[in-house]
Amino acid sequence: MSSLFRHQFYIATKEDSLTCKTHFRTYYLGAYCVAVTPDLPVIKLLSADTTVSGYILGWSMRDGQLLEKDMQLPVEAESSAEELESWLYTLSGRWIAIICLADIQRVYMDTLASHSLVYHPELRRLASTPGLIDAKLQPLFTATQLIERDYWYPAGCTAYQGVSRLLANHYLDLATFESIRHWPLSNSNLEVAGNWVDNIPVLATLMRQQFGACATRMPVRIGLTAGLESRVMLACSKDIQPAPLYWTRSDKSASKYQDIKTASVLAHRFALQHVTLPFTSEFNCDDADIEQFLLNTGYCVGGSPLKSHKLIDSAGPCFAFSGIGGEVARDFYNAAKVGSALSARNLLQLTGLPELPQLVVAIERYLDNLPKLEPQQQLALFYLENRVSAFGAVHRYAYQSGIVLLSPFSHRAIVHCMLTVPLAAQIDAQFHKALIKACWPALLALPFNEPLDLKDKLHLLYQRVNRRLFN
Repeated sequence: MSSLFRHQFYIATKEDSLTCKTHFRTYYLGAYCVAVTPDLPVIKLLSADTTVSGYILGWSMRDGQLLEKDMQLPVEAESSAEELESWLYTLSGRWIAIICLADIQRVYMDTLASHSLVYHPELRRLASTPGLIDAKLQPLFTATQLIERDYWYPAGCTAYQGVSRLLANHYLDLATFESIRHWPLSNSNLEVAGNWVDNIPVLATLMRQQFGACATRMPVRIGLTAGLESRVMLACSKDIQPAPLYWTRSDKSASKYQDIKTASVLAHRFALQHVTLPFTSEFNCDDADIEQFLLNTGYCVGGSPLKSHKLIDSAGPCFAFSGIGGEVARDFYNAAKVGSALSARNLLQLTGLPELPQLVVAIERYLDNLPKLEPQQQLALFYLENRVSAFGAVHRYAYQSGIVLLSPFSHRAIVHCMLTVPLAAQIDAQFHKALIKACWPALLALPFNEPLDLKDKLHLLYQRVNRRLFN
């Protein structure tokens, strides 16, 4: 067992030899052993008679508080799954919940599946990453492909034989080891409508509470770019104390140039604590760094997360917020271009993944189980349940410094509202602009992802010409 596993866990039956691994704290729940690395928070969920009915692993928040103490599960042992889920839906953050009640033996994840989970039905094991399950590595992509491209495994696939990834909005039934969708269902009230804007004040408060809860426990860092999600985070973190540090990653790409320029103007104009992180040679990955990254992430992601992970890890222990998940409300995959008939082929083209038979079969199976919604809603669900939870979450296990990556969009009410925003409003990013207007209207004065002045426009033109000539 590598000593470099951070924030990870595995769960197996008490009789399973897997439970003999060292360097993990061990808890018991029914027939299962729950083992976690020492740096992963654990909260006991107690029944009315104080017996343990479950655990929350990770960083969960509710009502502006980071949950840190054992607590009574606010549902009875005979409660319905709907009552349990209604309570879980009030939690934000990055967590998994293992629940063992009378008729409910399940594992749930936060809204964005931020604390990724894989499982092996035959071995009846689940873990944060496939390497902890002791399954056979059987990758669809070579290490070189993972390193050089943003390849990842959609629709529940992984790089290991017999191991599947639990996607966002699904729970794992511990009785059958099946993945089952719990949201959205046919009665989830996801009708596209114009009254979504009525929810903006509540959603802004939910986001603000997350920043405030984290700031009382560790330094908070928030990504600042020229984009929409980062401006929403800036707006919703206004006046949070202790004040967050806003940070911008630097390299020579055209997008990073504009990110740095816009972030610098925002920082100067609004007196923000801001730092630009230059990518220097010390953050290059050698062979040992690459192997450790791939091991910790189960050989399931690489590309840009791998190349930047040492730079991000240099932040040290902190809560670091990114805006992943917010794209659900802004037509990220261009629904009009995709059309109304989703297929494995067009989804693989959208994601830039190769059309491998295994992926085609897995995505077709996934599409068969999608709820009947508007085409743009189904496309947004695919983005959330696949790219966010199977790509954006997995690399979080690679960091060694104690940094905890979070997204303020990881709350059921926020995602529910984003899915009801009409397509025309998504194209114009009205959801994001409404949040910014509610919290800090002055931030709307600067454009999003566009040059701020003539110098920026000339620089952008120079980079485009340079790419055409030398690439």
